[in-house]
Amino acid sequence: MSNELTKEEQLIQEKLDTNYEKFMAGLQDLSKKYGFAIQACGCFYWDADGFKEIEYKIDRSSGDIMIKKLTYSDGEKIL
Repeated sequence: MSNELTKEEQLIQEKLDTNYEKFMAGLQDLSKKYGFAIQACGCFYWDADGFKEIEYKIDRSSGDIMIKKLTYSDGEKIL
């Protein structure tokens, strides 16, 4: 079995990498602007085509950032 990616898988990976870099740049800007910093390890969801719907729980007192509702671009709901 080969671990090489197909051309389609390579394109998806490149899109995810680009989106992640843009997201991180935007997150840094938001952190600077609003004075909130986030530290997390291995706890994110991703969709190469963007999410159809996402809503975060708003609970400043907990110090947590939790997803309340998440729907992938293909309509699959996970939360």
